[in-house]
Amino acid sequence: MKSKGKTQRKPWVAWRSDEKCVRVQVHEPVLAKAFAKLKGVTLAGYGVVGGYLRLFAATMSVPEVEAWMKHQVAGTGTGRATS
Repeated sequence: MKSKGKTQRKPWVAWRSDEKCVRVQVHEPVLAKAFAKLKGVTLAGYGVVGGYLRLFAATMSVPEVEAWMKHQVAGTGTGRATS
């Protein structure tokens, strides 16, 4: 039987949008604030309806973004960023 509770989504998603840019969608405020401070990262958009959402454009590769994000959320067990 399937659970009727909310499914827990990944706090971030990264994909290559063109040859020079990776788009990163972040759903956690602490993670978004820390990611925004990195060199080569620019806020490209944000959500105004529903849950927290920030969309960034980054000049790093998708594997680099994934490694940074995994390092930030490691050890919490909740998928939430550590401060």
